[in-house]
Amino acid sequence: MSPVSLTQFLCSVVAVCVTLYQITFNPQDSAVIKCALYLPIPALQIFIYCWCGHDTMEAGLSVSLAAYGSAWVGVDRRVTSTLRVVMCRAQTALQLTAGKVYPVNRDTFLSLINASYTYYTLLRQMRNL
Repeated sequence: MSPVSLTQFLCSVVAVCVTLYQITFNPQDSAVIKCALYLPIPALQIFIYCWCGHDTMEAGLSVSLAAYGSAWVGVDRRVTSTLRVVMCRAQTALQLTAGKVYPVNRDTFLSLINASYTYYTLLRQMRNL
């Protein structure tokens, strides 16, 4: 994936952090409601990328099993050698990365949400000083 997705991840983490900060320290109730309604949007943007990346990884791993489970016994030698190559290549896990930095999977989603909460707590502690 391109560096654009990495930028999307970073901007979404910052948006979640800033939104949490605004919810915590904004005295107006209407602004708090608006921020609370906005909060799931950046998290959903990250989640869609990570869910699809994880499903792609799982589908790539099932290719080897599907090739092995096919009716390859008793077929031409050329077909069996091609199936062996397919099975060997499919055993290495596919992994989408965001900007060649982050792997895009469900674990990444959790780590990005944790990172945004960590930045939020840092901002909250700096304000209380």
